[in-house]
Amino acid sequence: MSLITLDTSGSIDPDFGVCQDQMSAIAPTMDRLRDDFLAEVQSSENHFFDLPMQQYEAYQAEREASPLGRVFDVGTGLNDHIDAVVVVGSAEATAAARGIFRSCCDPYHNELSRADRGSRPRMYFAGDTFDNDDLAALMHRLSQRDFRDSPAESRWALLVMDSAGETSGKLKEESRLAYQVLLSELSDPKRFLFSVVTPGGWLDQQARSLGCENVFEIPAGFGSAKRTLSALSLLPSAMLGLDCIKLLEGAVMMNEHFKSSSLEENVVLQFVAIHHLLANHHLLANEGIVGRRFQAWPSSLDWLPGWYQSLRPRVNSGATIDSAVVTNWVAWNPRYDLVELGDESLVDKMTASICSTNQADRLAKQPTLTIELPTIDTRVLGQIFQMLLIATKIEAQLKESPALPSSV
Repeated sequence: MSLITLDTSGSIDPDFGVCQDQMSAIAPTMDRLRDDFLAEVQSSENHFFDLPMQQYEAYQAEREASPLGRVFDVGTGLNDHIDAVVVVGSAEATAAARGIFRSCCDPYHNELSRADRGSRPRMYFAGDTFDNDDLAALMHRLSQRDFRDSPAESRWALLVMDSAGETSGKLKEESRLAYQVLLSELSDPKRFLFSVVTPGGWLDQQARSLGCENVFEIPAGFGSAKRTLSALSLLPSAMLGLDCIKLLEGAVMMNEHFKSSSLEENVVLQFVAIHHLLANHHLLANEGIVGRRFQAWPSSLDWLPGWYQSLRPRVNSGATIDSAVVTNWVAWNPRYDLVELGDESLVDKMTASICSTNQADRLAKQPTLTIELPTIDTRVLGQIFQMLLIATKIEAQLKESPALPSSV
């Protein structure tokens, strides 16, 4: 099982990036921050770190009665009864589900026949904007009855996600309105309404008042992004027939890598250290490079900037191509057969485009990082989610740390 890797050659460069001496000087600080983080993994702020393993261990001990066991039960039983799922929630709450759907399903999943989808449901998203036409068109699509050969193809399910993380809060207004409209058209809320809730919150109370059988609790006390590897991602993954265990395995793999690897090999610590050094000690600029920009190769990873933005709301504030560190997310191995173009393939063309872009960045003295993915599947996405969750927390600790040595 391969781990994602980080190529830092576009940023560790004495001509325009940071130098190796700076990386060496910051290493003790990064080790200390890691130790501090691991010592506080039970705190509410760091609880996300152990969440993947806790869910897996609960499943091993309790099987069908565990939260993960209930997720599996939905994944194995729902497809016989419905042909579509509408996921309702804020952009933050649904970001992981959108990313998993975009990356791991066929690019034209919703246009395939039920047979070609392996009876897996179509998936739609709503409730992140006040968009009349979008919701009206979705309602029309769900009501269409043409070319349906079985009762399941005339039914759909509603999956609504709590985003606030506050027990006293309601859904955001745009999510609440979409939820109410869709709920009014749902054929059997008791069976086909699925609610991912903060215990005791408004949505939890709503679901239970309707007699909803499918209520999935997620940890309280922090925002949706830090609860990514919970039912927020596991439940839609199971509905799509994707491997939820691999999602958790990927996160655990990243945890072990983070705990045991030195700075020279540690994807998380290097990612944080280089951004910090470029922001505060850039060799050429009078001011540091604080902006960040993600580039996705292939485009099925184009949701990553939005999800990362939910971790760091001001990450791209004021960033331009000349003032941002560019991170390339690259999956070299396609999921489908190669499209051949004479003696070349589209993958060859993508590779050449990446090399050309990196060369142009180097000539422009633009710092870059390249994160290489062995493939695109739920295990790799679990690694990505956990890597960026940990990195965001370590970076916050670094900003609060005492002044670094002058040599850094």
